[in-house]
Amino acid sequence: MFTKTYSYGYKPPIGSTLNYNHPLSSNIMAAYLFNESSGNVALDISHNNNHGVLKNGASFLGGMLFLDGVNDYVEVPDSSSLTTANELTIIARFNSTNVQSRWNDIIGKGTSDTDEEYVITLVNGAFYFDLGNNSGPYVNQIQYFTNNTFHRIAAVHKKISGTSFMQTYRDGYLGTGSVATATNTINNNSVPMSIGKRFYNSDPNLRTFSGFIDYIYLLNKALSTNELNEIYDNPYVFIDPPSSIKYFSINKSNIYVPSITSQEKLGVNILPGPISIGPTSIQSSENIPNPTNKIKNPEGKCSTTLELIRIYKLQQLYLYQLQLLLQQYSVHRVVLDILTELHLVMNMESH
Repeated sequence: MFTKTYSYGYKPPIGSTLNYNHPLSSNIMAAYLFNESSGNVALDISHNNNHGVLKNGASFLGGMLFLDGVNDYVEVPDSSSLTTANELTIIARFNSTNVQSRWNDIIGKGTSDTDEEYVITLVNGAFYFDLGNNSGPYVNQIQYFTNNTFHRIAAVHKKISGTSFMQTYRDGYLGTGSVATATNTINNNSVPMSIGKRFYNSDPNLRTFSGFIDYIYLLNKALSTNELNEIYDNPYVFIDPPSSIKYFSINKSNIYVPSITSQEKLGVNILPGPISIGPTSIQSSENIPNPTNKIKNPEGKCSTTLELIRIYKLQQLYLYQLQLLLQQYSVHRVVLDILTELHLVMNMESH
């Protein structure tokens, strides 16, 4: 069982990339955030570019992938980067409308049970994770799921000296059940990967996923409990936001800004949660040798690089806007302008 509590309430926006300084970045086979608001392409943010195509009316809704449970799915072309022989971890967060009454396919790569490379399918009471052709290796472990509830899952495989070790996790809890045919050979096929259904080019109506998939990651490493813990606590730990806003950290929907150096303009809502900015936390790139008309901030301190901060708060959940203006030097100049003005909030408390 994981020891941390899932509390991360922010999803990186479009334009986010893999953080190549994170130790797991080299192990990511594919990573889908499903944060697209429109279109029919699910972007893979890994360096492998395993982008998927939405099929049969699958759509993006509320920053997630929505599948109707009839025939919707996402198709990802076959690639050598989607194959791994001895180690594999698949991580996902989902909300199914009917997981208590029927199987829901999360992911699959194969045309039938005789040639599939990997599959995860779920029903209340069972977590099925299969890796081989014919009869495994696979586990069908006891795990319990609830309709219309977000669950976080992980499936881990590692082959040691010809024997497969497999584990499943649901919301941090380890499943119970042994590995069947643990010495069978892991399969490698040339079939596209499907998100939301098990078998490619077969009738998807029996077990196709119904509901929302928030994100799904595939890694060619059997993650340790500590590594799973890290991702469980922050599922975006190895992801960088767009370069224009990468200089903030976020904790439980609160944003703390140690520095902002960009002068780019952003045209989307990208900063959720309460925002606190100190008067010395934003650095101007202007070269002003001797400013003469300094203005004291409410703390009584004098800033030579920033004279006025205006924070505009968008009055709906998770959508906030920030506008920073530099004023009263030799000229007026916009340092960073994010979105439009709504409600003025002044907060000069340093963090």
